Amino acid sequence: MTDSQGFILLPNVVSRVLLRTLAADMDASMCKTTPTVCREKFNEYEVPSSGYAVKDEFVKNVDKSQLASLFHLNSIPEHPWSINMGVFHETEADPSKLKTANKKEVYVTIAVTDLGSHNGWFNFHEGSHLRKLPLGKAISLNLRAGDAVAWSGNLVYSHVSGGGGKFLTIVYR
Repeated sequence: MTDSQGFILLPNVVSRVLLRTLAADMDASMCKTTPTVCREKFNEYEVPSSGYAVKDEFVKNVDKSQLASLFHLNSIPEHPWSINMGVFHETEADPSKLKTANKKEVYVTIAVTDLGSHNGWFNFHEGSHLRKLPLGKAISLNLRAGDAVAWSGNLVYSHVSGGGGKFLTIVYR
């Protein structure tokens, strides 16, 4: 997948050992705490130290030049702006209800568990970040635990009905 689609797939960027630890920490955290943020499609929780270890491994392993085309003027920030951890929940998704994130941000979503439309991962509309009509077709990505997708904040996406998928998102500004 190329940046002309508004997203870039990054397979196997984080070890499964770190992800299993993070998934276990997420399960423990979700049982004991309330979400820090509740959104329409997912809830966010406080990021444990294992989440920061996943972020650090991603930053160490990724070739930043792969991400450059997603950034305005192709300048990559030295450090991520924030890190978020969450789990998708079941919804009555309306695929005609289109969404975007913050156009000034680039998101790197790392699959803590396998992610796809069956468990809540968004459908992207390819090339929609370019704001050309007609809107590109909806693409359902299937990520394995340890895979990541970097995506432009102005990429159009839609929710799906599934839930249960766990993710960690690194935000660059």
